[in-house]
Formats: sequence, structure tokens, C-alpha cells
Amino acid sequence: MGTDNTPYEGGNELIFMNPRDYQRYDPLIRIRKTQEQLCAQKLAETLTRIKALEQEIENTEYMKKDHLKQVQIMQKKSHRVKEISESFEYIVFLGKQKELLEKKKSALEEVAEIQRKELEEIMVEEKMLQKLRENREKVFRYWVQKEMQKNADDLSSTRFSIRNRGVI
Repeated sequence: MGTDNTPYEGGNELIFMNPRDYQRYDPLIRIRKTQEQLCAQKLAETLTRIKALEQEIENTEYMKKDHLKQVQIMQKKSHRVKEISESFEYIVFLGKQKELLEKKKSALEEVAEIQRKELEEIMVEEKMLQKLRENREKVFRYWVQKEMQKNADDLSSTRFSIRNRGVI
């Protein structure tokens, strides 16, 4: 049992088995795990930014409602028209600000969805590589078992031959 390719009979065909063949998947699996961690980190950062934007949208909406109440109070007390006009302009500004924030949030949600799909893809590839490695390891272990059995059979037949020669 050397380190070079060794023939192995699998069914009707002859397979060449490298004793450490299944281990060649390990670097690929490590790379996929690293990619998965990086992708998950990017997704988490994007989701954090979305949460921050949601909070900012909520704050903007609160400020808009608060200024609207103040304008209504000013109108009832018949304050100066210039102050009321400026407050209305600020309310319009807050409305536009909210729209911009919602557009940013929507764009980030699209990015998050793309990142989520990429993460799922990487996870699927990693599981596939792990499954391939496990299958190759099973084949290798089966091959080792067969080799050991073959060597044990050869040893037994050699011992039997030596014993029989001594008897004859």
C-alpha cells in the first residue's frame, strides 16, 4: 500500500485509488467556510444598515408629525404667517427626506436579498464538497479494508504453504 495511485476493483471496473484522495477536498471546504463567514458578515452589516435606516425613517416621521401639530397650534393662536410658512416648508423637507430614506432602504433590501442568495449558494456548495469528501473517504476506508483483508489472506495462505511444505 504505497502513496501512489493503487488499482482498486469497484464493481466491474478498475479504479485507481490515491490513499489520501479524500483529503484534497479539505482546502476547498476551508475556503468555502471562509467565504461563507465573509458573506454572512456582509449580510449582517447590510441588515444593520437597514435597521438604522428604519430608525431614521421612524424619527423623520415623528419629527414631521410633531411639526404638523405645532403648525396647527400656531394657526389656532394666529401666529405670524412667516413662521407657519417656514414650518410647512420644513414639513415638506422632512417628507422628501423620508422618501429618500425609503428609497435607500429599498435598495439595501435588494442588496441584502442578493447577499442572502449568495450565502445560500456558498452553503450549498460547501455541503456538496463535504458530501463528496465523505463519499471519497468511505471509498478509501472500504479500499483500505479490502487491502488489509487481501494482505491477511496472502499472509494466511503463505503460512499455510510454509506449514504444508514442512509436513511433506
